[in-house]
Amino acid sequence: MKVSATLENFKPRLRVGRVIPQGSRIIFETDNPYNQIFLPMALADLILLCSGQFTVRQIIEKIYRKQGAVPFKWILSALHALHQGGFLENADELILSEHLESWVTPKRSRWHLSWRFGQRIVADSKSPVAFYGLTLIALILSLLGLQFFPLSPVKMVEAWTQEINLAQGLWSLFIFGSIMQTVRYLLCGVQLLLLTGKAYNASLRLSLWGVHLHVGDESNVLFESRLYTAMFHLSQILAPWAFVYAASFLLAPAQMNSMLLVSLCLTIYEFNPFVPSEGRKLIKSLLIPNDRDIVSWHFEKSTIISTFSPELRRQDQDFARICMFWGAIWLLVMLSVLHESAIFFGPDILAHLIKWDQDTLPRLAGLAIWLVSLFYLVQSFIEKVFMAAMEPIWIKLRSRAKKLSVNPDGEWPPLEVMKRVEGLPLFSHFHEQFLTEIIAKSEVLELKKGAAVIRQGDTSRDLYVLLDGMAEISRLGGPGFEDEWISELGPVSVFGEAALVDDSPRSAQISAKTSVTILKVPISVIRQVAQDAKTIRYLEDFRNAILVNQFFASSPVFRSLSTESIDFLSSRGTLTYFNLGQKVFSQGDQGDSLFLILRGSVDVFIHGQHIKSLRQGSFFGEIALIANIPRTATVVTREPCVFFQISADSFWEVLVQYIDLGVFIETVSESRLKEDLELQPMLKATGTDSK
Repeated sequence: MKVSATLENFKPRLRVGRVIPQGSRIIFETDNPYNQIFLPMALADLILLCSGQFTVRQIIEKIYRKQGAVPFKWILSALHALHQGGFLENADELILSEHLESWVTPKRSRWHLSWRFGQRIVADSKSPVAFYGLTLIALILSLLGLQFFPLSPVKMVEAWTQEINLAQGLWSLFIFGSIMQTVRYLLCGVQLLLLTGKAYNASLRLSLWGVHLHVGDESNVLFESRLYTAMFHLSQILAPWAFVYAASFLLAPAQMNSMLLVSLCLTIYEFNPFVPSEGRKLIKSLLIPNDRDIVSWHFEKSTIISTFSPELRRQDQDFARICMFWGAIWLLVMLSVLHESAIFFGPDILAHLIKWDQDTLPRLAGLAIWLVSLFYLVQSFIEKVFMAAMEPIWIKLRSRAKKLSVNPDGEWPPLEVMKRVEGLPLFSHFHEQFLTEIIAKSEVLELKKGAAVIRQGDTSRDLYVLLDGMAEISRLGGPGFEDEWISELGPVSVFGEAALVDDSPRSAQISAKTSVTILKVPISVIRQVAQDAKTIRYLEDFRNAILVNQFFASSPVFRSLSTESIDFLSSRGTLTYFNLGQKVFSQGDQGDSLFLILRGSVDVFIHGQHIKSLRQGSFFGEIALIANIPRTATVVTREPCVFFQISADSFWEVLVQYIDLGVFIETVSESRLKEDLELQPMLKATGTDSK
């Protein structure tokens, strides 16, 4: 009977295979079908635990408990690779959410058919010197072959079309494409065997280049030197020209033109940075470390990883910048070739289209290919080069234009204000008629940087919506005490919500960090409209929703998460209230919840000694959930607090459904656990243990 499970409860079961250590990596190979996957050594335990006995949640817990940290992004990415590669016997039992399906579902190529045979080739020994010599010879022959590179490729094509008929031309292209690709992949296979001792996924492939041998280059991640990696990819790019030089002594001029045309097309493709070409692999290998290869495209786009890894972010930016400039040059060269080809072949095609004879159809097909190529080049230039280069400038211009269009004379139109607030807690529960009434009786304020919006101690009579700009929350310390910075607020967020419940004095001060636009809503108006709309009994619930919304809008650590992640997380918890000096949990307790601090602050103690304080916008309690260990510290409230409490089941559901959030919490918990482990021996030595 088939058992279905979501990702956190899925019990991955690997096919029968073997694990082979290889430096800082491991190779997992299966016997039938022949296949392999390369993983960091840190994931050796993952392979051993994927036996069908443990859920993904239990696997992560066990790895965390054994290693003291869990490479969360690597584990999920490895599961993605195992799923895509067909390594899981029970992959059909996994139920995927829409969020995960896009990156877990295997993707099939539409451009080739393969017939696999002898997919794993292993050499008796490795020989880096032989690799160096063979690759150097291939590069030298390629440089000699480049002397045949035509000064005008279009003129060469024109001469070739005049020397040979259509059927012969297509057949010769098919033959030479098949031969040259086979020779290139033979070189690839030999290079991999000499340097790594392994070559994988040998197959006979039918593709746009003909019928040829294909050898996968997966094992090139085992190269120990970037020099070898650069030589490997460069030799693969230029390999056709080595064959051109070797064959130049044997072939007739017409055959040479066919071979040159195939070589040109192969070289153009391998220099295209918009496809997974050898040229792009070369640049990536020089800029981005090999240990990033395990990370899937989903993580490559993650702003969370970039936030915590500035060095990787810089490398990613350098890689993207080089690809952008390189792509611009490549596109301009291709556009010039299309322009030249239109000059040479345009009149002939038009002449045949007018008289419509037996030679018209081939030329019509050529015209269609030309138009499709032009569309691809223009689209690529606009989307992948121009927009990428102009995006930072465009964002600034759009922001300024939006401000000018919305607020040209310092006034905000009511419709624009309504668009900003209608999706927020409280306002989303009012019908358009009542929302229009609230906005009409409210006031839009324009405040300069440093201006006070709410003063600590003032009576709570208004609620505020930050429409534009940034504000900061602080608490005045009083005589002899320093002021305390609490958090920041960004658009669009609600604050001053305590006035919904009572008119108690403001407990904190809010001031404009930048020039701000604020909607000031009298509480009396909200109460009257809520009474008319028969929703007044829900005001306390609205206040709670506003607290959660404000937390995610103000928290520096959560503000960068995707909207989907925040919405999902905010729907999985409940509000809990604690008084001053109340213990949230004790060191050694079993962990069953994660706590987000919506209001207030807490003190953290290890063995009775104060370690640090956490305040509004932070969270705690995640280590015990991820590692499945007792609480590593005692947490006590410093003041009355409001927490957003997320149960263990909901916590795990969130982590496996939203990868960016899982990676973020993993990064923070790693740092905290390391800090706790370093402090524990020192604190125990002081004799301050507390039960």
